Amino acid sequence: VSLTIKFQALSDSWSTSFAIVISLIDNSKERIIHSYEQFTYLSSQDCKIKFNIYLLYLTRPKDLTKNYAIHIDFYEKFSLMYRGSLLYPIKFSFLPVQRLAYMVIIPQRNEKFQSCSNSHCIHGKCIVYYNTLQNNTFCQCHPGWSGRYCTIPYTCTCSSDSICIGVSAYNRSICICPINKFGYRCLIPNTICQMNNNNLTCQNGGQCIPIDEHMSSSNKKFSCICPKGYSGDRCEIIDNKITLTFEEDIV
Repeated sequence: VSLTIKFQALSDSWSTSFAIVISLIDNSKERIIHSYEQFTYLSSQDCKIKFNIYLLYLTRPKDLTKNYAIHIDFYEKFSLMYRGSLLYPIKFSFLPVQRLAYMVIIPQRNEKFQSCSNSHCIHGKCIVYYNTLQNNTFCQCHPGWSGRYCTIPYTCTCSSDSICIGVSAYNRSICICPINKFGYRCLIPNTICQMNNNNLTCQNGGQCIPIDEHMSSSNKKFSCICPKGYSGDRCEIIDNKITLTFEEDIV
């Protein structure tokens, strides 16, 4: 599957860093994740980027008795809070190659994801996809469980300070890392932002974010979320401002 996708965050999330996981899944009882991609996204810097992603089926040729879909999860990178999920069914699965393009709006912070009641979600909870008119649902499994109804156990190998959101077809845990860790199990420390104590990264109270390898076309290792009144790559520039005062006796 060749996927071109562009994301847009609304004003409340313009400066929020997200972990986005895009998975190719099927509708079998196992709900197999055939392949996936994960990256960090910051709308204030990455809103113009079109992501070109290639997702592979587990077998070639693929099993035509199954239906396939693109499943997308959003998590806030600093708090690891879950924001919601989208579903894009893949039509015409008999075609050898699919080329898909989507423009995706990230759900607002106050737009709570909808839960649902489904007693079939044994070791998980029922979640409503926020982009489907039919209010399609899925079982969001607890760590260590997978499958359509979260009945298949597996061993989560993610670090203790990360979130385990599933397991791939090759029995590899899918982990959402905290901002200061990386690696497929979130075991490798990323110390670039710890240099901030010496003002070597972000200045004037800016928030340091390690650069995602998907975004980097240079040797830049971090980016900064600047507080109000500052700008620049390291928040080193004081923004221009105009202060208006009026005489008290003006009628």
